[in-house]
Amino acid sequence: MRKIFNNFSLDSKIQGLTFVRPDHMIKRIIYTVTLLLGLTITTSGQESISADKSTGCDSMSVLFTLNTTLQLSDYTSVLWDFGDGDTASNLLIVSHLYLSPGSYTVTCLLNGTDLIEESGFITIGEKPYADFTFKDSSYSETEYRYFFKSVYYKPGDGVTIDYEWQFPDGSSVFDSTAMYDFMEEGIYEVFLSLTHESGCMDSVRRHIPVYRELKPPNVFSPNGDMHNDYFEVASSGDYLYSFRVFTRTGTQVYFSQSYKITWDGRTAGGREVPGGVYFYVIESKDTPIETQISGFVHLYR
Repeated sequence: MRKIFNNFSLDSKIQGLTFVRPDHMIKRIIYTVTLLLGLTITTSGQESISADKSTGCDSMSVLFTLNTTLQLSDYTSVLWDFGDGDTASNLLIVSHLYLSPGSYTVTCLLNGTDLIEESGFITIGEKPYADFTFKDSSYSETEYRYFFKSVYYKPGDGVTIDYEWQFPDGSSVFDSTAMYDFMEEGIYEVFLSLTHESGCMDSVRRHIPVYRELKPPNVFSPNGDMHNDYFEVASSGDYLYSFRVFTRTGTQVYFSQSYKITWDGRTAGGREVPGGVYFYVIESKDTPIETQISGFVHLYR
């Protein structure tokens, strides 16, 4: 039996559809079909999460975007979880600052039911810190062989760190330690850089005193002209020195205990001492051979 659909239309309200049998039939039977079309589209089904960067070091800011064809008003709720305990809500674009190393899964929950998840999406490494120690490892008075070692930073298990040393003759060494032969006494510049596998890096440039013995100056002028303003004694930087300064009558005006031997012509309290002749004593039990050096220095204002 052929069915004829008389005039009807569809919208979001309840509609009645009438089916009428042909007139030649003995009975006219009216059928009413109820259609419920109150549907609300809430997701496009094609949402995804993107980030402006996914790897870096601690204290890294990441800008996340919910890629969608819909507007924010089309969602009843948008909840971000950045994987480090922090969340954000009702944003399609959001910035988040990661402060600790680790691998983080990022999720976005839409309308309380639809979950978008990016597992291990963000990888944060520990920012390296570059510094090094050095010491004279020579075995004769005619050699100046120094041993260098990167210190104060230990990468986590399985983490790759690239090291690069640069020395005065232009040579490079790619390891956490290095050996270098200086040609003669003097002060030389040595450079070290550390690069984390995630791409972030740190570097340090230090001036290395190459001497057989401590050589204190006999004059300095702390007048602020940026020339010879400090009493400085070049040392390897590996040993702790006690440094005392006295007036000619024996009154102590300065004392320090440090790996660097330097004086700016002031008392420990910061008061300038007058120009004149001062007596100093430098001692160390930390050096391979116990050190004790004394002498006079002329301070000019």
